[in-house]
Amino acid sequence: MDNRIFDGLPILGSDAGRLGLSPKGLRQLLHDHRLRRIFRGVYVDAAVLDTRTLRSRALHLVMPPHGVLYGCSAAWALGVDAFPPAQRFNFTPTCVVQYVVRDHRGRKLARLDHAYPHIRVAAEYDGAEYHSHHEDASYDEERRAYLRKVLGWHFVVAGKKDILGKDDSFEVELGQLLGLVPLLPRQW
Repeated sequence: MDNRIFDGLPILGSDAGRLGLSPKGLRQLLHDHRLRRIFRGVYVDAAVLDTRTLRSRALHLVMPPHGVLYGCSAAWALGVDAFPPAQRFNFTPTCVVQYVVRDHRGRKLARLDHAYPHIRVAAEYDGAEYHSHHEDASYDEERRAYLRKVLGWHFVVAGKKDILGKDDSFEVELGQLLGLVPLLPRQW
């Protein structure tokens, strides 16, 4: 059995009582540096290393079922500190609940990462885990082609290098579809 607090797994502060720890006990463990805050409302044994796996488990506690991280939160999950100095120590994860596109009968056709349904524009992130294989890419293109042709959707698609690299074409293209001028250069 793991002798770390809560077996070394992240917990919600609001679940501490259910797990046998009073609010006073939680504060004492934090004060004694035996427990540390990962982000607002989520804690872990101080001896546990900060890893992507830990961050993913912690985020899973607070994310809605079909939520998608964005902005600085997505960068943080990947191990990149993109927060402005004033927000660095007061991190609250930010996500968007994916948009479900349905046909006229109410059947689900697709789930889009971030959508502006009133103008049928979607921004999607094709991460390596679910979009790197040939079959994944083919499926993504078929789905987007159908939504373009039949329902009139427009897509701006990005991968890791598009978001974390120096090229700002993702922001420019999305801005054009939205009728906005992005604030450039990027701050990360």
